[in-house]
Amino acid sequence: MQSVKHGKPFPEWQQRFMQFMFEVNDKSGDNEIDIDEYTTVWNKSYGIPVEECREAFHKISDGKNITREVFEMLWIEYFVSNERAARGNYLFGIPDFI
Repeated sequence: MQSVKHGKPFPEWQQRFMQFMFEVNDKSGDNEIDIDEYTTVWNKSYGIPVEECREAFHKISDGKNITREVFEMLWIEYFVSNERAARGNYLFGIPDFI
């Protein structure tokens, strides 16, 4: 992960997985994830309570829909950031350390 932290891309398999996860969340296929799409996926597929989903979405979205570019930035941050407050830590819901 150090190479990714310094600007190199993830391995091909992880880039594909990231794209897959974006597409799973983008139910409408409009290349953006909105709060309803995010909440539906994480609540129905993973059992995260709706209010937690909404709180996490607000942390990662800055009040806007999440584009592929933003999703990629959050994905990278989730895997390489050492900062507890990093927005990417909320990509998969509310982190346990909060």
